[in-house]
Amino acid sequence: MAFSELERIRIRKWLGFPTTFLQSEPRLENAITAAQAQADGGVRPDDALEVEIRTVITKLEVLSDKLDAFDDCASTIEVKGIVMDKVRARAVNVQSGRRMVGYLADMLWIQPRRDVWSTPDYGGGSPLYQGIRS
Repeated sequence: MAFSELERIRIRKWLGFPTTFLQSEPRLENAITAAQAQADGGVRPDDALEVEIRTVITKLEVLSDKLDAFDDCASTIEVKGIVMDKVRARAVNVQSGRRMVGYLADMLWIQPRRDVWSTPDYGGGSPLYQGIRS
């Protein structure tokens, strides 16, 4: 089954590409389409790559929800003698997220535009006027 627009939005989100100006970086759009099965207009013989991309996107969404829960309470918790430092746990999860984004980028053969796990750095200017980073 071809990628839905919501799935395309999520792929763009995790790779740090703005949806509003998707025509400014057609390589990603072409890569998403090419990753689809031939029956769906892509170049792959079957839908195995689509399934893998959907799996990674789902894991990233679950991880994002988990990180949102960490943000709700940044204190240390002790349960049955086990101490959990949420700051370190969050850092480990962010690192895992970066690794998954890298895997997603490798599958689509495209470099992420920005690190979605960090605060955006627009270089002091409007993101609308930033050129494509090479």
